[in-house]
Amino acid sequence: DCPNVRNHPEPERLIELDWGQKLGDVYPVELQVVAHDRAGLFRDIADVVAREGVNMRSATAEGSNKDGTAVLRATLDIRGTEQLLRVMSRLEQLPYVQSVRRLSG
Repeated sequence: DCPNVRNHPEPERLIELDWGQKLGDVYPVELQVVAHDRAGLFRDIADVVAREGVNMRSATAEGSNKDGTAVLRATLDIRGTEQLLRVMSRLEQLPYVQSVRRLSG
């Protein structure tokens, strides 16, 4: 819309730019993961999150319920719905994970 650009004497020197999405726009989202309790569970979940390029802001885990399950709650810095769905899907694909759900955020 700039008249200086529209009337530039050398239009071949102009290039189109796309600033894209602002880096750093992240939103805290709390997830709950219920899985079979075993050694290395927390590490494996953290590894999936890290491989997706997501920061795990905080996490807690309670293990060895009567049914042998553990409940992990984690707050992740998520950039958008697409990233959230991808992380949740990857976590659900772990063989010992029973459920993944969004709690807040």
